[in-house]
Amino acid sequence: MYIQQIIELIYAVYFLGVLTFFIIFASKLTKPPKRNFDGGEHGMGKEEKQWLVVLIIVFLVFNIITLTYLPWQKWLLPWASAKPVKTFHITMNNYTFYLPENPIIIKVNEPVEFIVTSKDVTYGFGVFRADGTMVFQMQVIPWYNNSIIWIFDEPGNYTIRSTEYSGPEHPYMVIPNAIRVMP
Repeated sequence: MYIQQIIELIYAVYFLGVLTFFIIFASKLTKPPKRNFDGGEHGMGKEEKQWLVVLIIVFLVFNIITLTYLPWQKWLLPWASAKPVKTFHITMNNYTFYLPENPIIIKVNEPVEFIVTSKDVTYGFGVFRADGTMVFQMQVIPWYNNSIIWIFDEPGNYTIRSTEYSGPEHPYMVIPNAIRVMP
C-alpha cells in the first residue's frame, strides 16, 4: 500500500468518525429534556439546540471546503489518472540539481513524471514560468523518491529552483530554462 493510499484511508476514517459523532450527538438533541426531582427541566432548550445544529453544519461544511486534500479531488484533476509518457529522474545533492538532460524537452499536454531525490538535506523542487509565477512545487525529502505527474498546457521555457531553504547555498539553486515545453 502506498503512503498516499494510507493517508486517504486515514482521512476517510477520520471524516466518517467525525460525521458519526455528529449524527449521534444530533440524535441526542432530539430527545426531550429530563425533568429534575423538583419538577424543573435541565438540559438544552429548543433555541440552544437549533444553534448547536447550525454550528455543527457550519463546522462540517467548513471542514469539507477547506481541507487541502479531498479524496474525490482526483476525479476533478485531469492528470490524476494520467499515465506519464516520460519520466525524468532528478537528483539533488550538495546544493546542486542533477538533470537527466538540460534542457528537459516536453510536449504540450503530454503527461510527464518528475521523480526527485535528495542525497543529503531537504530541498524544494519548484517549476516557474518565464514571468516568475510558480507552476508547481514539492518538498524533496532525503533518500525518498518524491514524485509528481504534471501536464504542461503552455509552450515555453521554465525555470527550476529550490523552494525550500536548505542552507547558505540555497539562493543559488536555480536553473533558468531547464524545461522546454514544445507545441
